[in-house]
Amino acid sequence: MKLMKPDEIEGMMQSNPNLFVVDVRGDELYSSVKLPYKNMINIPLAYIDGRLGEIPKDKKIVVVCHAGKQSLQAGPYLTGKGFDVAGCLEGGMMAWQKAGKQVQN
Repeated sequence: MKLMKPDEIEGMMQSNPNLFVVDVRGDELYSSVKLPYKNMINIPLAYIDGRLGEIPKDKKIVVVCHAGKQSLQAGPYLTGKGFDVAGCLEGGMMAWQKAGKQVQN
């Protein structure tokens, strides 16, 4: 699974209208801070299997979590289910914020 730096994902969000972000953090972490991007969904990792129908199969997927570990579980899983996963945010939202990237509260 490709690990993607915050700059790389930020560039993809700006240039690729077919990009879709799947955030696999729990509801509490997701509601406190998230990527400033409209094409995304929050599906906690524990529920991803039952909610696959909510993820578009016709878009490139980037998987995001809190520190980078859960996305490395979800990314290969989604690939195995036929989704086009471009990669996972290396270091998760912690790395995104550390890099000074814009967030939405």
